[in-house]
Amino acid sequence: MAGLKITRPVLVIEKVLLWLLIFLIPSNLAYHFNTATAIVQGTLVDYLIPKLYLTDIFIIGILILWLYSTIRGARSGHLGGGSRLLRGVTPWLIGLFFLITLTRSLLTPYLLASIWFWFKLIELSLFTWWLRHHLKTVLSLLHTTLPLAVIWQSLLAIFQWFHQASLAGYLLLGEPVFSATTPGIAKSGLAGAIRVLPYGTTPHPNVLGGFLSLSLGLIWFFQPFRKTLSHYIATLLGLIALYLTQSASAWASLGLIVI
Repeated sequence: MAGLKITRPVLVIEKVLLWLLIFLIPSNLAYHFNTATAIVQGTLVDYLIPKLYLTDIFIIGILILWLYSTIRGARSGHLGGGSRLLRGVTPWLIGLFFLITLTRSLLTPYLLASIWFWFKLIELSLFTWWLRHHLKTVLSLLHTTLPLAVIWQSLLAIFQWFHQASLAGYLLLGEPVFSATTPGIAKSGLAGAIRVLPYGTTPHPNVLGGFLSLSLGLIWFFQPFRKTLSHYIATLLGLIALYLTQSASAWASLGLIVI
């Protein structure tokens, strides 16, 4: 009974964190650690800025709960798989890989950015391991949550297209702040006029297009569940928003998925 008392809250919290993570996969909201090392020849280089994304918090929370359950040995009723982390030869090989990459990171001229990327590599590798042992739960939540994420991003993208500006700005889950006069904003000639392409809450229309194409593929071809009304609404709105992004690579990826 003690194990069940420990596990039930963990199970609920994990599922809530996973639900939020799936829904907010396209979110660009992050805390930026602006440092002098990110400035190269007087120019601020974005990929040299360490960023803690909102989605990172959910992933780290899931991993902490997984570690907690593994240490306590509370497996009954839990999502499972945590104890497998320390079994077999594979963990040692992965550990050796991270040791080598850490050594390489310490030798780069951009130490802070390299170490931050190394920690991100560990975070996403562990989360991939977690997903592998929780596939049934992940597929179940994808079935209910991913269509909602597609609907939300599509509605926002359609609004941005007609309004030709952002809705509420960066605090809206990382929505880029832009208008038709913003320098460097992505535009395209569509319907005989140059118009700003929609971003959703992603950093670029191509990223939004990639999220929509892969999500539509997951919704229709990788989920062995009965389709609901939300799936059909997500498909209709998602295809409209995908068209508005004018992302050839996104359409190509969706075509490959269908094929």
